[in-house]
Order: sequence, then C-alpha cells, then structure tokens
Amino acid sequence: MANGVVTGSGLRRARSRKSAGRRILAYQVLLVIAIFALWELAIQQQWIKAYLYGQPSGIWREFIKAISDGSLLNHTWVTAYESILGFVIGGVLGSAAGLAMWL
Repeated sequence: MANGVVTGSGLRRARSRKSAGRRILAYQVLLVIAIFALWELAIQQQWIKAYLYGQPSGIWREFIKAISDGSLLNHTWVTAYESILGFVIGGVLGSAAGLAMWL
C-alpha cells in the first residue's frame, strides 16, 4: 500500500487471507459435523452406552420439545436466578467470615 492506494499484490494477499479464513471455517464446521455423526453412529452401533453419553438425535428432539413448550426458558431463568442468588449469598457470607477473622 503506497500513499493509501492498494496495489495488486496487496489485494491478492487480502483475498488470499480471506479465502484461507473461509477454508478454515469450512474445516471446523465439517469437523463438528463429523464428531456428531460419529457420536450418533457409536450410540446406534452400541459401541458406547446411550444412558452414559446420550444420543445426539435424542438430545436435539428434547431441545426442540423444551423450546416449543416453553420449559427451556423457564428452566434457564430458574438456573440463572439460583446461580446469582448463590453468588450473592456466598459473597455476603464470605465477606462476613473474612471480616470476622480480621477483627
């Protein structure tokens, strides 16, 4: 780049980097798909036990069911509430204990 002007070689390098990024993203997506496919196959062929690892298709079915009946949002809210409440209680009790030890 000379004086703010992109030269031909600079443009080629930029396109090459963009192309490499897309290629890497495609490989990452394919890897995730392959892992889920292998997991599903391993459950169906009984190489691993479904009650220990779950089955991707069954997990997906339950996810869709929980979204459609609204229970996922409710459970997410309860979990977030309990996490925040636990953090606050732990912070207050920990601060009180630390103050008590200091005094």
